[in-house]
Amino acid sequence: MAKRKTSDKDSDSLEDFMDEVGLTPEVLERLGEHHEATKIVAEIVNRLGIKDSALKRARVELPSFSKITWGQVASHFGLLRTFGWLSFDSIPGVTLCYLPPSFHKELLMRSWSAMNVYAEPTQRKLEAPRVRLLDIARLVSSFQYPGLTLSQYLVPLFALFAGRIEDFPEHPMPETELSSGGSVEHEYFIVGKILFLVIELKANFDDLESNVAQLFSELYAASKLNGDAGFESLTVYGLLTDLGTFHFYSFNPISKTFYQDPRMVVHSLLREEFLYGMMAVVDRIFTLVLQGYIDTLKATCAKIEEQLSSKQSSSGSPTTKAFLEDWRKAHQHGLAAQNKLKQFSGNETELEESAAKGLESLKNSVACVGRLTYTSSKHDIPSKADLETIAQKAVDKWRVDLCAEHAVTQPSSDA
Repeated sequence: MAKRKTSDKDSDSLEDFMDEVGLTPEVLERLGEHHEATKIVAEIVNRLGIKDSALKRARVELPSFSKITWGQVASHFGLLRTFGWLSFDSIPGVTLCYLPPSFHKELLMRSWSAMNVYAEPTQRKLEAPRVRLLDIARLVSSFQYPGLTLSQYLVPLFALFAGRIEDFPEHPMPETELSSGGSVEHEYFIVGKILFLVIELKANFDDLESNVAQLFSELYAASKLNGDAGFESLTVYGLLTDLGTFHFYSFNPISKTFYQDPRMVVHSLLREEFLYGMMAVVDRIFTLVLQGYIDTLKATCAKIEEQLSSKQSSSGSPTTKAFLEDWRKAHQHGLAAQNKLKQFSGNETELEESAAKGLESLKNSVACVGRLTYTSSKHDIPSKADLETIAQKAVDKWRVDLCAEHAVTQPSSDA
């Protein structure tokens, strides 16, 4: 008989105790149906003296899609049940893009500063260190890279899309034939609320087949979410990582086929070597993000064209036609950006110039479509000069306010 995992035993113990004290599934269901269920739960938390930090930590640790097994995934998609025998074709239609050398230099310097906040790997106990992940609040355990934070990489990377792509952590996923749904650490949505990238973070890969099963079920659920929005054919991309090894996947919802690019491994306790290795990882992530962005632009154009050709809008309103033209321009600029960013040169100056032109085309692309969410600033896509002006005005105001404050609270130097 196969041994049961500790996590399974712990889960059963909790469920047994809940049944013992009367918190049966039926009782919890009735509680959930009450119009003030949230207040009831809050009252229980207050009476038990549970701190907010402990409650938040417990919620973060709740399983999401984690009960799915590889056997279930394999049966559903017709894959080999022996995970170790599996091989996937490479993600189709994706050519590696290269961000400008100046972009990588800036990220490396930011990352160096971020790692100064944490002790070096060789100076920390292997069983205890903590790794800062994609957002400031999320901490998981890892024994290799306590100073690594992907936020300093991913925030500038997604910022290139100027609010047209946003991260929705713990966004609820729909129920499918494989799972009852749940939430995922990080899901990246594009304009139109289309989900194209899922990132699953693990402390380690002791049970890789279960980790992959979880990610595959999430990619499948993401495709269902897109299908509900009328984008049932859109490819969904996924990243599974423990911050040392990076697995890249994609799912084609039409053929129900999974693909995998070669895994990337960044294993070095030397700071310089580790930061060097992350440069290639960032290029790979950006490549998939850009491809997902372009895929979505193309699919949106097709959807608008379909609406214009339907009987209900056979004449086509000027507004809808102008809307289509904006998305077409965005798609064209996106392709131009990709074509430039795919060009590699061993000459740093040439690579910088080519990649910079690619990012300029990307800027032109995102300017053609609206933001995913509202911005309170009048500057939608500010230039570097705009940001410097904004920063200078803020510093000037800060200095004036300080002068006024000191004039009131401190005697003048002539006194």
